[in-house]
Amino acid sequence: MKIQTFLLPVNQFVLTILLAPTFWGVLGTGGITAGQLIYTLLVLAIGCALTFFHRRPLIVPKTILLLFAVLLGWYGLSLAQNTCFVPSTIHIGDFSELSRPIIYLLSFSIAYSLFSAESDLKYVPHFMIGLIIGLSVLDVLKFTPLGVQILKLYTHLTPGSFNYLRFSGTFAYCYNYAFALIWGMLLVLFFDYKVKILVPLFASIILLTGSRSAMLAMAVALLLYYFRRNSMSKALGRIAVTLLAVAVAVYLIRLMEIPIVEQIFANFEKLIAGITGTAEDGSLTTRNSQLEHTLKNFEHNPLLGVGPQKGDSRPIEIQMGYYLSSWGIGGVMIYLGLMLYFLYVSAKTARLAGSGAVRNFSMANNIWIISSFIIGMSTPITDQVRASQLFYLVQGLQYSLYLVEKQNNAKKILS
Repeated sequence: MKIQTFLLPVNQFVLTILLAPTFWGVLGTGGITAGQLIYTLLVLAIGCALTFFHRRPLIVPKTILLLFAVLLGWYGLSLAQNTCFVPSTIHIGDFSELSRPIIYLLSFSIAYSLFSAESDLKYVPHFMIGLIIGLSVLDVLKFTPLGVQILKLYTHLTPGSFNYLRFSGTFAYCYNYAFALIWGMLLVLFFDYKVKILVPLFASIILLTGSRSAMLAMAVALLLYYFRRNSMSKALGRIAVTLLAVAVAVYLIRLMEIPIVEQIFANFEKLIAGITGTAEDGSLTTRNSQLEHTLKNFEHNPLLGVGPQKGDSRPIEIQMGYYLSSWGIGGVMIYLGLMLYFLYVSAKTARLAGSGAVRNFSMANNIWIISSFIIGMSTPITDQVRASQLFYLVQGLQYSLYLVEKQNNAKKILS
């Protein structure tokens, strides 16, 4: 087994356990931003050290470099213009956003440079699946007295609160972990792992995150999987069986009256009440307020946006809302262009591969990218510190597979 094949997944997941908890705890709740920065720099530094160790230069494909360069340029243009306004809407911390495209590009490049295409797919899915599930161990431990003390090392959440009880692995927030769980579940489905219990296990942990947008994303991911792997009649049949199994499972779980489960169901009931107007749902109210704030910022500067506004006490957590408010129409179009290109690369790779591990990986990634837009309704998931490295690492591996399949296809045509 190649050492980089083993170390890259460990770089993302195990370092999340070893590094992020330490610095989050040392810096305290007042130093969350600094803790995230240190965590990011350490993860990327180790990734770069791996490329140096294997004497592989960091490589960035021209198309990807161009897309990220345009995104970075637009960030800079927006900040420059908004700084010139009197009074300026730009906070000094807003300029830290210029590092985001660079960090994402570096995460992409590390995976693209280190992974050696199809040979790595013999090991990578296994490690990712195991490590993603393994992170739930700490979520089980946190219900014990000793676990409460351990959790203080890497989360600022109040013990016993709803957000604390929800499963989050070591991703700090439940929706970040749920995004990783959806990726793991898709790998299990597409690689046809014999251990069928893994699918309901992933689904159960996603439910225990309590993230409603993640549950919707999981449902959509399962629907897309069924339709892509089966005929229409088989897909509808399997969906019906799945819905029946979920209904029975939900009924049985409610009978147990587990506190965290009861709180999650209560959260769902609040959402339904909020939608129907019979009661108020805090999360829905917050998102509606953020949407109004987004539209107000958009009206102020439709093309370039108003900047990240880190000094504002009302951060916009909606993925597209963040881009529309901060970077305007231009920023939205560039971001969508990047995501659509990733969708194209994954779909094209699956078609070129025809069958096998490369096709399975690419189809799983294609659906995972789609799921990011759904979770993005409640959080900027591809911009979250502990989710973005994983997302762009996967896209880097995907691009490596894409170029290999493209070259193989060209050779077949010539021969």
